[in-house]
Amino acid sequence: MDEGVLTDGQSLCPSASAWQGPTSTEAQQKTAIIFFDDAIEFASPQSAELAQQFLPAMQGALYSTSPAVRQAAAYGFGIMAQHGGDAYTRVCIGTASQLA
Repeated sequence: MDEGVLTDGQSLCPSASAWQGPTSTEAQQKTAIIFFDDAIEFASPQSAELAQQFLPAMQGALYSTSPAVRQAAAYGFGIMAQHGGDAYTRVCIGTASQLA
């Protein structure tokens, strides 16, 4: 992995997190979740450094009224389980019951 990927992700994370706010559109929310999904898939285990910035938003997105946002969040938790490593084990186990 290129170490610059994580540095770039750190600078984008606040913007993506802001798209999870109550005034954000469905498209903004979905885009933010997809950004987080990609950070986990392509920059793990280093992405765990950003986890506190995006995990609450991803967990909340599991309850979105938008099917597209819920799907992106559920996919992200699958990516965590597959690519995230030990840093994401606890959150994956804790979230699995919500997906059932």
